[in-house]
Amino acid sequence: MHHPSSDARAHGIEALRKGDARKARESFERVIAAGQADASAYLGLAYAFAGLEDHPAALAAVDRALALEPRNLRALILKADYLAAAGDARARVIVLPCRSQHRSALQPTAGRPAR
Repeated sequence: MHHPSSDARAHGIEALRKGDARKARESFERVIAAGQADASAYLGLAYAFAGLEDHPAALAAVDRALALEPRNLRALILKADYLAAAGDARARVIVLPCRSQHRSALQPTAGRPAR
């Protein structure tokens, strides 16, 4: 079954690609209003707010994404970027939990040289 929010999500992504932050915001807000929000919808909304230079709203949208997926790497990095831009020292440590969790993925496999 096709859900109208999937169209809104696709329109939001396309609007972001075209640099139309206002249209992207409207599209992602429709997804959220339809009750179909996931972390990616809130991240799309955050990018739209950033494009509109509404940084407090962008940070709030990132926080909503992290409430749904606390270890979402894209959301963690985006939050760190916003905090760093605001001069907040917490930006330096915001991604450490994710980095330590994925440390094994960053280590070379035994017997295979690191690239």
